[in-house]
Amino acid sequence: MSKTDQSLQTTPQEIVDAFEAETRTRTYRDVDYGVYDAGSIRRDHGLRPFWKQLYETDEAARIDTSADAVQYPGVVPDCLIHLRRDERELLKQDQPDLSGYPETRRHVLRWLAADDRALSKMSIGGTDFLGTGQPGSGKSTLACDLARQVLGINPEEAVVWRGTPSRAEWTPLAKWTKLLLPAGVESTVAVQPPQHGAGGFELDVTEVAREVERYEDVFDLLERFEPGKFHVVYPDPEGKGVEDVFAQSARTDSFEWVNTASMDDSSEYDTPTPLSHWWFAFVVAIVDFMGPEFLTLFLDEIGDLLPQAARSGPKNHNWYEKIEAFRDALVDARKNNKSIFKFGHNEADVHSLVRRKLRWRITMPGWPNPTEGDKVVGFQDAPMTDQHTKYFNVGKGLWWTALHWSEFYWSDVPKPTVAKVAVELSNRGGST
Repeated sequence: MSKTDQSLQTTPQEIVDAFEAETRTRTYRDVDYGVYDAGSIRRDHGLRPFWKQLYETDEAARIDTSADAVQYPGVVPDCLIHLRRDERELLKQDQPDLSGYPETRRHVLRWLAADDRALSKMSIGGTDFLGTGQPGSGKSTLACDLARQVLGINPEEAVVWRGTPSRAEWTPLAKWTKLLLPAGVESTVAVQPPQHGAGGFELDVTEVAREVERYEDVFDLLERFEPGKFHVVYPDPEGKGVEDVFAQSARTDSFEWVNTASMDDSSEYDTPTPLSHWWFAFVVAIVDFMGPEFLTLFLDEIGDLLPQAARSGPKNHNWYEKIEAFRDALVDARKNNKSIFKFGHNEADVHSLVRRKLRWRITMPGWPNPTEGDKVVGFQDAPMTDQHTKYFNVGKGLWWTALHWSEFYWSDVPKPTVAKVAVELSNRGGST
């Protein structure tokens, strides 16, 4: 769908038609990987599979090599290919049997098996990154493109997107979305056409996503993720299960979830628990209680969740203590096959406790990348000697670690409509 076509889709029926859902799945060995979703997304948007970029020399150069971006296979494949330890051992064999893998995974593993040095440098388990850039730099389109890439590269993996009430940047993937909403909380889709004076209207959530399910609490939510599927999760204003997660996890104290209804004049809290704090419980839950299943979580606007200025104590809803728990969970997430990809406007907005634990960074176009000698929290130094991203256009960025860097490109995955779309939840407790 072209951006020109989008401009016409502003009536309720046209919006519904734009979000028309399709069911496309494929089963391998009695396990529904939903791998056809990844292929369907790619074909629907005219995109190329990741493995072809690995095999084609000119494209591979764009992915993982540049003047001083050494250590093949490079920073991008290492971050996106999530490898199990037994897979790495299998690939060390002279002729590994890859017949049981879905096609896209088989191509990626075959590429790794062809180079012992590439294989030895691959990370095991989950990965992470922090991508930063100003509004308009393409963070949302990059996130959508990476979400479909992760589904194609790692078909056993569930992809989860943080839903926020103010915006729905996941809508380019709406036709393949499993939307997970809190039970007992009313939800609607608010649509605002772009034309001056045009009135807004509401749609039912079932009209914008392929599947819609209601979860009872955080623990019930963990049971609803499916390999090979793209999930969008909206937090529960009532915080059901949040206190239990914190109480049962060895890494956190027992933090209270405060609703407006539970506050009175004797309360030690001045405000309800911010709705965003639900995500601290979710991150702890996927690491401590979900098991070894692979999952990638996309967190946008991360500076709002992990601000450097966060303070401690009940009056501040133990914000600092929750960031400490997030940091500890991030470290263990890798060992538990969980990847957490974060996006924000500026590195300085994200608490240094978390930045010290990150292994990958992405600098978006139009914003200067750090260079050698610049202080980077968590890294001894920046590996780049020259300025790159300041001169890049949208669609090209810099992916880097403490030692190496790589220019990379991503594809535009357009929204189905230019109208502003947001999923609104009735606020029956926590503030936003």
